[in-house]
Amino acid sequence: GDGEYSWESGDYPDYNISGTDNDAQLFGDQTLFWIFNDKGNIHTESEADALGLEIHAQAFGFVADNEVNDMTFYNYKIFNRSTTPLNDTYFGQWVDPDLGTYDDDYVGCDVGLGLGFCYNGDAEDEGAKGYGFNPPAIGVDFFQGPYSDENDLLDNDRDGVIDEIDTIINTLGDTLLLTEQIIMSKFMYYNNDQSVTGNPNSGTDFYNYLRGIWRDNVPMTFGGDGHGSGIGTTTDLCDFMFPGTSDPAFPSQEWTEQTATNLPADRRFVQSAGPFTLQPGAVNEITTGVVWARAKSGGQTASVQLLKIYDREAQALFDNNFNILNGPDAPDLDIRELDQELIIILSNGPTSNNIDESYSEKDPYITKPDNLANSPNYEFQGHLVYQLKDATVSVTD
Repeated sequence: GDGEYSWESGDYPDYNISGTDNDAQLFGDQTLFWIFNDKGNIHTESEADALGLEIHAQAFGFVADNEVNDMTFYNYKIFNRSTTPLNDTYFGQWVDPDLGTYDDDYVGCDVGLGLGFCYNGDAEDEGAKGYGFNPPAIGVDFFQGPYSDENDLLDNDRDGVIDEIDTIINTLGDTLLLTEQIIMSKFMYYNNDQSVTGNPNSGTDFYNYLRGIWRDNVPMTFGGDGHGSGIGTTTDLCDFMFPGTSDPAFPSQEWTEQTATNLPADRRFVQSAGPFTLQPGAVNEITTGVVWARAKSGGQTASVQLLKIYDREAQALFDNNFNILNGPDAPDLDIRELDQELIIILSNGPTSNNIDESYSEKDPYITKPDNLANSPNYEFQGHLVYQLKDATVSVTD
């Protein structure tokens, strides 16, 4: 706040490109930042017109000694630089997982977690690039989506309340009234082929996949391969493909690629959020996380279950604004050598976060109701002192 970059006072860099963005935070132990827009050159992939969008993207990850080390995260800040509103807008995350050997995959989703995932179609991932037995699973979690239109009569965040207004206070102390945030509202797969359930070839195809509609204008339907005959009925239309038993619209009904007896193939999937109106000058954010998990036994489905456990940790990190637990700083050691005796003095200097052994930090993985007295903090408990066998032992051991 003093206009000076003072790292010793806690200042850290950000991505405030315009000089007016107070939420341009930098995350992670390693981060990449880039800006792109859709106004230049020819759209050879979608064959569609430019919309006038500018996107500030940040990819980041953390150094950790647990599964967080295998996670990566992506934040997209989306600006409508055009002069006209975009009606019935959907934001989507497109995923081509290619898990190990790419042509033997299954996909699915967990509606409650907002998670789309890919796993191997059988117990062994064969081939030179395969993982072998007990192959892993990879998932993409849709943490944050755009804000809905006011009074759209939809429960966009699926909390049981329609069209609620949330009150928040931003970093400048301003009070903001925000509509519902749209979480993953569609999950749709398609194959790497040219069938009606295959690769999109036009702007209409791309838009329809964001809305859960196949290339032949048939909406997704629950069960089988998701492509029912005709245009579907009001009873079997669905928003999520292969949700297992997690789709609240079809309680206790299981639908996976296994129950559909699909053949594994080169799968792609789209997670999208919408519809809403994107006004000129509006700014929206999407934040996603990629989670990887490999179970030691139990086959490919065990990896999916482990993936969901790890995904809850990723969600906790997002809920904690990606403030990963640092842990207490190691103390300074002063060692006094006596006859067959060492006196070790442990001390914490003025730059330590554990002065007087008072370290306490919020742990994103500890969740407790706000009305409980005990805070969800990791508290300093004590030191571990190791005696090494000989001088050849290093920290890597």
